[in-house]
Amino acid sequence: MFIGAIGCEPLQLRRVHLENSRTLDVYRQHGGYEAIKRVLDSMSPDDVINEVKKSALRGRGGAGFRRA
Repeated sequence: MFIGAIGCEPLQLRRVHLENSRTLDVYRQHGGYEAIKRVLDSMSPDDVINEVKKSALRGRGGAGFRRA
């Protein structure tokens, strides 16, 4: 579902068209929790920190505050 006003497909709406999309089973079947599995199974704490730094994530408040 592409929304022209924001120029992309919101992640939270990506699976809304699927039957039982609200269930964890459907979420997992479509890749849900894969990132946390990769972090827990194969990344060191330093790897995680470096990945977050590379991502350039910002705070959730919308004011552009840097994360850590």
